[in-house]
Amino acid sequence: MRILTVMLLAVALLGQCMTSFAGSSGSATSTKKALAKSPVAEVPAMAADFVAKAKTSERDAVTTDVVKWAVKSHPSIAPVVVGAIARKTPEAASVAASTAASIQPKQAKLIAQAAVAAAPSQAGQIVKGVCKAVPSAYREVALAASGVAPSATREILLGVGAALPNLQANIDTAIANSGNGTPSVTAALDSTTGSTAVVAGNPTPVYRAPTIGAPYVPLSGTATNAPPGNNVPPGGRDYAAP
Repeated sequence: MRILTVMLLAVALLGQCMTSFAGSSGSATSTKKALAKSPVAEVPAMAADFVAKAKTSERDAVTTDVVKWAVKSHPSIAPVVVGAIARKTPEAASVAASTAASIQPKQAKLIAQAAVAAAPSQAGQIVKGVCKAVPSAYREVALAASGVAPSATREILLGVGAALPNLQANIDTAIANSGNGTPSVTAALDSTTGSTAVVAGNPTPVYRAPTIGAPYVPLSGTATNAPPGNNVPPGGRDYAAP
């Protein structure tokens, strides 16, 4: 009797799991179709609603899927989609921005700018996520973010350092040298000139431009060739011929 009871409970639980999975799969499919078929103007608000309604435990996964579907269907509005999601659910801003930037790397700057403008409290995490997705754009991403959230400069710089560990030491030094204040993003990033930024899992380093030194100045005077043999022209050598 006990065995039969256990088996019945197991079957019931399995049925619930299958129903839940089917419902989740069906919901994902309907969401994807809704975003793909909706007028472009309605996509940002719709994407933001889907993310806002997601359970906290599922928020990151839902955000990733929604942004992928929306941006792949309508690439030109990637920054607008991310901005709408960040405004309605700030906690999802960094995931939305990094996902969109990985799909549309050429729009990384605009995506980061839109996300930070909509959720300035998440500036550091947004910059970190976008810089990890598109490491070569870290400078313009940081500058764009600081332009719309100047009070978050410190968090933005720390986000760059967290995404690109090889720049962390220089950024920390620039912040420390600023005393009680915070250095400008430009000044802090200029201090990383010559550093090589490598992201974990990304074997391609990002090189800063080399530092240009002073121009070469030739020695003064006229070069002369000594005649062959042991004859030494007057004043040509300071030692006696053998």
